[in-house]
Amino acid sequence: MIGGIRWVCAPTVEGVFDALEKAVWKETFDAPRRAKFAIVIVAQTEAEWTSEKTRMLKRRGSEKSFSTPKGSTFTPAPLGKYTPVSFVFGDAMSAYTGCLSRQFDAIDPTLRMHAEVLFDGTFSDDNKPLEQQDKNALSFVQSWTTMQQVLGAGVKPVSAFGFSLGEVVMEWCHSDLTTLVTRTCARADAESPLWEADALCGQMNVLRRLWGVAADVPTSEFWSAHLVLDVDVDSLMAGIEENARVRVVVIETDRRCIIVGHPASCHALASARGITLTPFSMSLLAHCNWVPYAMAERAGRAYWNPETSSKSRDEYARDFAAMYTQCVDFRGKVRQSYDDGCRIFIEVGSDNKRTSAITEILKGESGWVALAMDGKVGDPKTQHRRVWAQLISHGFDLSLGALTPSSPASVLAPVHTSKHEARSMAATAVPLTPSVTDLATIPEQ
Repeated sequence: MIGGIRWVCAPTVEGVFDALEKAVWKETFDAPRRAKFAIVIVAQTEAEWTSEKTRMLKRRGSEKSFSTPKGSTFTPAPLGKYTPVSFVFGDAMSAYTGCLSRQFDAIDPTLRMHAEVLFDGTFSDDNKPLEQQDKNALSFVQSWTTMQQVLGAGVKPVSAFGFSLGEVVMEWCHSDLTTLVTRTCARADAESPLWEADALCGQMNVLRRLWGVAADVPTSEFWSAHLVLDVDVDSLMAGIEENARVRVVVIETDRRCIIVGHPASCHALASARGITLTPFSMSLLAHCNWVPYAMAERAGRAYWNPETSSKSRDEYARDFAAMYTQCVDFRGKVRQSYDDGCRIFIEVGSDNKRTSAITEILKGESGWVALAMDGKVGDPKTQHRRVWAQLISHGFDLSLGALTPSSPASVLAPVHTSKHEARSMAATAVPLTPSVTDLATIPEQ
């Protein structure tokens, strides 16, 4: 039994259900010898054990993976303990009120104490309405904290990638953090040129100049953001390039994207394509070629820190500016990671928005799992157990005792790499472990 998680194992699917049927509740639980298949029961009490056991037995004969609301789970197609794992860092905007407090109440006391010391002074009380700068700081802490839980459980990633400013968060989280480093991070964010004129809205002034819009014209009259659902994104992008006042800012999946630009241009595009625009609250002009490159480069210089980057200040500034002045192609990163061999994606940080996007992006592929450490609603301990249960059901040997803070700098690929470089990094930074086919070599009971 590990943190309310119990499991039974067997070399065959039928055998593992037979084992569950015979299993009885025990206060002290001796885990069976490892085998190919495992049914994982999440239960804190005997009553919960009995209820979860009954639920799982009702699914006997199912040919698909399934889990209960509490997180008990089984898969007839385990990926195996050697399956390559990728960490996914969400956007800094993903932080929400109370996210850090929820996690701190759910994590190991030793890790909590370490985190509170490490990040002292870098974030304010998160149980209040959050400004974007608060969210940035919280996302940094939240990502580091949830990442530590996964590392402490013995799961070692072979690659990592971020969404939007999640790439900056990722780089810091994979550093050898000290209190001085984290305070430097907080100061760099607070002083970033990208906050000029109140939370990036200074970029609106750039648009006014480019488009000849008078200073007294409300922003809403010349700029808008819309969510586009159920449309061929590649086809839409091809059309958008023809219109100078509309750009694809965020490309999340094949059938969903966000477009921003002049309201008339957005609606004209929608009318021509026969698509529906859903108004989208987006106050930032991040990741498009409207952001002045010089401004983004200055911001990169502010974020640069020799303690967390092997690049020179100039190299880092150029890479940061390139990231910030180009569209976000999250689906491209997910597919690249999948092509490079990763089959388990664990979202560390706030919320589970990236996990849901990965699920949509890879829905046509087979043999992969996307998990989120923070589900935003419900008990975070339950969310953590759900992640552990799924990993155990896929064959992972976890160690869920006291967690030891760690910074796996060796798994971090550069923020911007070519396809060849990304594959090389995944292959050399942390050698890929044996393939899923090695499950066949597991000794049968």
